[in-house]
Amino acid sequence: MLNTGQLIIREYPIEVMQADTMEDLLGLFEGLILFEATVANVSTPKDYPTMVQTMDEILLMVDYCVLGYIDEEPVAMMLIDKGEPYAIGSLYVVDKHRSQGIGELLVGYLQSYHPTQQLTVSCYKGNTRALSFYRRLGFEFTETELIMKGTRNSF
Repeated sequence: MLNTGQLIIREYPIEVMQADTMEDLLGLFEGLILFEATVANVSTPKDYPTMVQTMDEILLMVDYCVLGYIDEEPVAMMLIDKGEPYAIGSLYVVDKHRSQGIGELLVGYLQSYHPTQQLTVSCYKGNTRALSFYRRLGFEFTETELIMKGTRNSF
């Protein structure tokens, strides 16, 4: 389990993010896209220019991001959708730091700022590991063709 003193959580509005922080986010985002291609069995861009274009399109729907750092190394990200301060658009933890409680800490971070609000998340049906993670945190899902929509009531 992760010693929480090691993880630094920083929140950034997308519109005013500095270049070095955006570089951290894009590196994590690239890892997310590659991860989803293998785990969730979804079609993702293979070449870098198309991947960047896809990231740009998705980031247009994001209000802010929460990044997790260990020893100044970006290890996790959570994207929060525009217009819905309680909607997790994406959550990703780099492989070598999974199963250490980082994802749970990021969700808890969001919930701590909105303790009475219902959190929502969208997750690919094929990403069974993520679905299991969210269910363990109390999310309940409804099924659509490709995406599972989840909600969790406040603590």
